[in-house]
Amino acid sequence: MNEQTITEAHGACRRIYTALTELLELTNELSEAIQRQDQVSVQLFLSMRQEPLEQLRVYDARLRRLCSLLPQAEGAQLRQVLNGQSGGTAATQGLERTVRQNRQLLEQITRIDERINRRMGGKKSFYEKNASQ
Repeated sequence: MNEQTITEAHGACRRIYTALTELLELTNELSEAIQRQDQVSVQLFLSMRQEPLEQLRVYDARLRRLCSLLPQAEGAQLRQVLNGQSGGTAATQGLERTVRQNRQLLEQITRIDERINRRMGGKKSFYEKNASQ
């Protein structure tokens, strides 16, 4: 994998980190608004979360496209790194670190979102439905 590809992927992953950080902050604010039973703030934070979610969708699509445009072996190697598997090279260490940080942020967001969803949805919660399947 060449340096330009790694740099491009790393840039996208840093932008993903920024969007995930914003999403985590908004998700925490949403959780607090739900605890306060502040419906106006709940609606506001739900709406505000849409922008970073859309950014994440765009960055994910860019990374998928980048992988698809590479020769097969390079695309597979980049996909491995982006999926958290070590690329094993010094050149990909920064990218791998950012991918790990993104994964940790995503796990935090998912845990908080699950609590929110279960609290708001009860037995109709997305997580309840998937747990029973």
